[in-house]
Amino acid sequence: MTINHALQPHSDVDRLYLPRSSGGRGMLQVHQTVEEEKRGLEEYIKDSEEDALKKVNKEKLFNTNETKQAYKKKQVKNRAEKWRNKPLHGQYLHNISGKSDITKTWQWLKNGNLKKEIAGLILAAQEQALRTNAIRAKGKKSTTNSKCRLCKEADETVDHLTSCCKKIAKTDCKQRHDKVAGMIHWNICKKYKLPGAKHWWDHKIEKVEENEDAKTLWDFRLQTNICHTIHQI
Repeated sequence: MTINHALQPHSDVDRLYLPRSSGGRGMLQVHQTVEEEKRGLEEYIKDSEEDALKKVNKEKLFNTNETKQAYKKKQVKNRAEKWRNKPLHGQYLHNISGKSDITKTWQWLKNGNLKKEIAGLILAAQEQALRTNAIRAKGKKSTTNSKCRLCKEADETVDHLTSCCKKIAKTDCKQRHDKVAGMIHWNICKKYKLPGAKHWWDHKIEKVEENEDAKTLWDFRLQTNICHTIHQI
């Protein structure tokens, strides 16, 4: 997986085997799968009315004393706890706890529409597994300067690079913002029958769109009553 860029070298391995609805990659772990099948076979033998299988049951070949579903739930719970308790990999879980809708948070994983390389990169960013200066300086205890290589003001963390760095706020961050806002603009145009492309990714945004029912403004500065300026769609 690492060779094919589906898993970053420092990403969390336990997360690979958690369900996608719980923030994992939904993969099957070989040892766990074997143990599940042993318990499933034991349940089948116990419930069988065939004479031969009744004799097999008396031999207690498996003797797991646990159902397949109970074992599976226990493994998922243990992996989730291990992930949460890791200082770096589990930090994202603590940051969103009580602040985000967990079901919607993992919806992109359940949909499975992203390429494996992109999914792996996003998960690595959540896990603080990308080798930023802050990680190399603090996590690896090296002599690397922890400051951002672009603005040289704050520690170079994933959060800083994606939302705080002054050097990229007006370039890459704005481009990312405009792509998301562009889809919202396209949906508004569809709703109010304003001009728009068939697909949102082909949508050409005009500064002003207007008809009898609605008017949209794109990338205008508006002065608020508390002397802050905001951008409005």
